[in-house]
Amino acid sequence: MTSAIPAAELAGHTERSTGLWMAIHGKVYDVTNFIEEHPGGEDILFEQGGTDATEAFEDVGHSEEARASLMEYLVGPLEGDARDNIKKNILPNSDKHTSVKTNGSSARFVVIVSALAGFLLYKYLA
Repeated sequence: MTSAIPAAELAGHTERSTGLWMAIHGKVYDVTNFIEEHPGGEDILFEQGGTDATEAFEDVGHSEEARASLMEYLVGPLEGDARDNIKKNILPNSDKHTSVKTNGSSARFVVIVSALAGFLLYKYLA
């Protein structure tokens, strides 16, 4: 079993070179190899990289197929205390995550993930 991943480690994975990681529902995923395949484009993945992307992921309403495909990218569980810090956007040693993003990115994320869901439906039903 993989040991829990601290918030500081998650926050350090925000680029292709370091790996693009994000947490969803308390689990950390390395989506680096999914960047090119993401139907919503890479921008939204990089925007959520190194953070808890649960809210953005759920705002879009991903399909069951999309949820199942997450397992392919699983790194391990997010450390318990780290989950609370990420929800508050207080990550140790990370200036990037000291304030809550309020630039309307949720709506854009919904559109992008909807495109992802459509792509996955097409891929698995075709």
